[in-house]
Amino acid sequence: MQRIVTTTLLAISLCLSIAFTSAQAANAKDHPLINRFPGANIDQYEHLEYEEMSFILSKPYHKDGAWVADKILPVAGKVTYIYYKLPKTKSPLQVFRNYQKAIKKQNMTVLFNCERTCVNVNAGHLDHLYNNHQDFYFNYGFDQYIVAKRDNFYLSLIVNDGGVFQLVIEEETLNDDLISPIAEALASTGKIDLYGFHFDSGKSALKPESDSELAELATILNEHPALKIKIVGHTDNVGDSKANLKLSAARAKSVLNALVKNFNVNAANLSAEGQGETQPVDTNSTDMGRAKNRRVEIIAINPEVIYGGTANTYNTDHTTAEAAAEAQQEAPADNSGNIVDSAEEVVDKAEKVKDVAKRFKKFF
Repeated sequence: MQRIVTTTLLAISLCLSIAFTSAQAANAKDHPLINRFPGANIDQYEHLEYEEMSFILSKPYHKDGAWVADKILPVAGKVTYIYYKLPKTKSPLQVFRNYQKAIKKQNMTVLFNCERTCVNVNAGHLDHLYNNHQDFYFNYGFDQYIVAKRDNFYLSLIVNDGGVFQLVIEEETLNDDLISPIAEALASTGKIDLYGFHFDSGKSALKPESDSELAELATILNEHPALKIKIVGHTDNVGDSKANLKLSAARAKSVLNALVKNFNVNAANLSAEGQGETQPVDTNSTDMGRAKNRRVEIIAINPEVIYGGTANTYNTDHTTAEAAAEAQQEAPADNSGNIVDSAEEVVDKAEKVKDVAKRFKKFF
């Protein structure tokens, strides 16, 4: 019974996966760099904010049991992959000639052009030359191939009996500053001491050099609108303890007001208080120790909403976990009383089937 149900679930998962891919392709649009050939339909579509792939700029050839090319151009940036199916009445040569003309009209520079039959090899066998780690679908002959460039846009087209395999990369530098150290600390420990808020001695007004720290904290709060934090001011032990307590509270309040007024952070998610000199993190007997004690502490009331630094990741995983728990409670049992399949297993198997189906399709 378990085998039958599992097989059925896998079949359903595969159907849903195929349906999702078709729906994604149906909602996809041509890349603005170049239009599709009239009558062509998008069969597969993928878009990535950042990836590196390679363009083949010389005729591939077989050497020592492998396909190689003397000129390969790696390009990184936004990647758009589209596979178009063509009307049966249109020949690949007709389509390729039209694309060549369109590229010329777009004032693009042709980096490489290889006409039929460019190389007698299945286009899918050149994955390593494309640096195709995403396993984009390339198939049929490597018959007609062109690479062109305009500004920071790179375009390649393979046109064959299967249709048009289009790759566009908008070259750009990777934004590798997406994971904030503040967000990481709040997500992992629930708090962080910040030293980027600057005040004059004995004063509570924020100095202009505090703006960068404020901006980073505000970005986290605005990206995670459910996140609630407590802003806690701390001082060293120099001066009167009651005055230090009052000063620390005023400084925390200044940070709160700046977040709300200057960065549109939701005030309902913020609270402020002062602890004065009561919670030192280092000795007050040295200048360095006192400097460490003068700080603004950020405490996350609900750090779980950050989960890995991105709200989307948390929402997705959280929803999946809830769905898995519900599915497991409702899952049918076999005669021995065992659950047939947990929701996690179904999701995992569906992903494996999807991957196998995609790879299997490449060979036909």
